[in-house]
Amino acid sequence: MAAHPDFAALREALDVRYRGASPAAFVAAGTEAGSFPKGAIATLEGPASSGRTALAAQALAAATAAGEATALVVWEGDPNGAPSAVSLSSAGVLLERLLLVRVSAPLEVVRAADILLRAQAFGTIVIPAVPASRRVNAAAWTRLVQLAHRAHASLIVVGEASEELRAMAALRVECALVDVRWIGSGGLFGELAGYAVHAEIRKHKHALNHALNHALNDRLRRDLAAAAGV
Repeated sequence: MAAHPDFAALREALDVRYRGASPAAFVAAGTEAGSFPKGAIATLEGPASSGRTALAAQALAAATAAGEATALVVWEGDPNGAPSAVSLSSAGVLLERLLLVRVSAPLEVVRAADILLRAQAFGTIVIPAVPASRRVNAAAWTRLVQLAHRAHASLIVVGEASEELRAMAALRVECALVDVRWIGSGGLFGELAGYAVHAEIRKHKHALNHALNHALNDRLRRDLAAAAGV
């Protein structure tokens, strides 16, 4: 049954933000084609509403388009929330190739990632960062790195990374919103017209950060311009 035109228009208006940034920028930056580094952990860091979820959604879209099975772990008490199925579909994620795993406690995020990686059935797995108050020790992240390597999978952690996670990550990307544009005068009841995502590579084990940052943000600007029809 086809969606009602009014619903389709509402969906378009709500979910356009998830199409603004593309992991294709990481291809230009020298990582494996179409995705984040395989066999390793990557982090998308930055405050809430910094574009990190948009990049994670596009990473899942690229992976499913390439024929991968993917997984998204959602912590039900996450104060930052999580993308909906509608948002992910709008971003280009093929939902038939995505497994959604819901957990009820922060530490269950790590257990879920462990199980998914041991299955060796998923090419890209996205999980939320565990709050600093529920610290995950270095041994747990070391185990996940080893499992990701065996599964030749990308484990992408979204949120504020702990010191232990930063040490174990092969790729660290810090996201921030820049050039936020409003329709009219903005303010409390203003309507968002658009924004740009700035991504800074803080760590890459296999490349020079300076060159990567130029390539990454040049590609992000082109992707955002294309999405806006400029």
